[in-house]
Amino acid sequence: MEWRKLAKCLSATSLSLLAAGYVSNCAGEKPEAVAEPQLVIEEIQETPQTEPEVAVVEEQPVEIKEAEKIVEIAEEPVLEPLPVSPIQAQAAVREPVPVVTTIIERPEPAPLPQKPEPVQPIAQPVVFKDPDPQPPAPPAVAVVEPEPEPEPVLIEKSEEEQEYERSVKQLEGVTVTQEKFNADKAAVLELIDELDEVMKKENYSAWLKYLDEESIKYWSQRSNLQTAQKRLPVKGLRLTSLKDYFRYIFIPSRVGRKVDEIRYETDTNVKVVQIRKDDEGHYEGDTVYYNLRKINGKWKVHLPEIS
Repeated sequence: MEWRKLAKCLSATSLSLLAAGYVSNCAGEKPEAVAEPQLVIEEIQETPQTEPEVAVVEEQPVEIKEAEKIVEIAEEPVLEPLPVSPIQAQAAVREPVPVVTTIIERPEPAPLPQKPEPVQPIAQPVVFKDPDPQPPAPPAVAVVEPEPEPEPVLIEKSEEEQEYERSVKQLEGVTVTQEKFNADKAAVLELIDELDEVMKKENYSAWLKYLDEESIKYWSQRSNLQTAQKRLPVKGLRLTSLKDYFRYIFIPSRVGRKVDEIRYETDTNVKVVQIRKDDEGHYEGDTVYYNLRKINGKWKVHLPEIS
């Protein structure tokens, strides 16, 4: 084919010339110029309402002439050497210049200081000591816990037993039985009832029969009466005799008072009291109204002296 013949005569230079658009045939004839591609640019019409259109560039295909119009590329001419004169030839031939080679000896590098090798410590032998022998554990001792003491059973006492305990608790060295206590209390309360009748009648002569001799003698003295007069809550009263004492001191402080119990000081001396109770009815205290002494088996009223 003609295309294969054309490829054999192409060279590197002819290829470059062919790319530039100039080719020559093997006979040296100038080929016809290859038509350059034409670019057709469409005008872009701008519209105010729509986005601008991008111009489309269409590249026209390069028209290639027929195969018979392409000629073969001529071979490059061979250049003949120019004539050289003898002078130029002599100048070209010159003696070689001797090359002096200088050898510079480099000093040997100083040896780097060597690091001393670390001295490994000599391992000391490990001596394992036997642990201290533990003393033998003491034998287990059984702990016997004491049995708890039984709580005392509180037995509620009767009113009579409680009154008896209150009446004899001040006695020392003397024992008064429950029977004696009951007999003494009955005799004392009977005497107080009789005295209450005497006080209501203001019977002075009958009252003297209930007094012990010591009280009559003491309160018959004017000095003791004057001392008691100064302590009276009502001012203006005069105590000149034992009868005045009966009328102004003994009767007002005792008439109509109710007594409940007796308190032993000794087995022959008692106090006749009225007990006081709280709001819950428990015993709270005593109020003393009479002092009695047992003389020759009979209870007598003893008037306390001025302290």
